[in-house]
Amino acid sequence: MANTQPPPAKDKLQEEEERLQDAFDHINELHLQLRQLRTALPRIVAPLSAKSAKNASPQAVHAAVMKAAQDTSNQITDLRNAFTSDKTVAIFREAAESRKKEPKGIRPWLACEDPNWAQVKKGRQPADPATESTRAAAAVSSTTGNNS
Repeated sequence: MANTQPPPAKDKLQEEEERLQDAFDHINELHLQLRQLRTALPRIVAPLSAKSAKNASPQAVHAAVMKAAQDTSNQITDLRNAFTSDKTVAIFREAAESRKKEPKGIRPWLACEDPNWAQVKKGRQPADPATESTRAAAAVSSTTGNNS
């Protein structure tokens, strides 16, 4: 006979941590989309470069520029939709409320604290508490100047 009992309920702290991690992953994805737009103009004008345009017909160059412009426009639309989604608005609202409650309690995040910050994480690995606390302590001491 199979065990039909529901799995044990997670404690509130673990649920909160998972919810915050999901929010962080969503904001990180938005940030990566925004960073990809940094190359928008170079991609649009790349077909006009001397090497590309030298052997191509004007129609082919025009078509390549228009395709690059359309692709960039689609990226901007996707980013705008993601930034104005209900999930993003709720995350930013929660962050604003948290800053009102504890304006000095939020330590700024530094990219050097997580060398893999630009990689999209599809599946989460459970964090090792010992590693996390050691890394957090090192980050705090590096930002405060304490090297103990």
